[in-house]
Amino acid sequence: LIRDGNVIAPGYNSELDELRALMNGSEVLLNEIEQREKEQTGIPTLKVNYNSVHGFYIEVSKAQADKVPDYYIRRQTLKNNERYITPELKELEQKALSAQERALALETQIFIEIVKTLQQSINELITLSSLIALLDVLTSFAIIAKDRNYVRPVLTNNHELKIVDGRHPVLETLMESNYIVNDVVYYKTVYDKSSL
Repeated sequence: LIRDGNVIAPGYNSELDELRALMNGSEVLLNEIEQREKEQTGIPTLKVNYNSVHGFYIEVSKAQADKVPDYYIRRQTLKNNERYITPELKELEQKALSAQERALALETQIFIEIVKTLQQSINELITLSSLIALLDVLTSFAIIAKDRNYVRPVLTNNHELKIVDGRHPVLETLMESNYIVNDVVYYKTVYDKSSL
């Protein structure tokens, strides 16, 4: 549903892609921050991550905790690690939270524009969809006919019906090896009305 978001495919709108990346903790941005923080602090094992529960955070092993700068604010203590937040990450987190609302609004706007564009070509789309449906059915018939060795009937002006080794497609499929083919021959006598 449009109200839940993720209706518009990735790659359709660059602004929407950026907002989604921000919502999901843009990997490129986090890698840039991580590299910069490693260089500034001298902590080679430092990691910058994002999860939906804790948001953005910097993770440092307890063994390296003495190298943590004063502007790091402790967010969570784990068994072997400490997690911190910085003013920069806090700001990024706020942007990510607002990005969700902005992404949903933008996605709704894009969806409405797409619907309006499609409505202008509704007759052509109906014709196109009918032709695609017909092509789909005929393609399915062709595949089944080829796979099951069906033959096309020969139509004549004679008043006869002649089926050799006739098979019922559904029964043959269900019965497989127990299926018996049948012949049907029917001739209709036609009188010439002028001879009566």
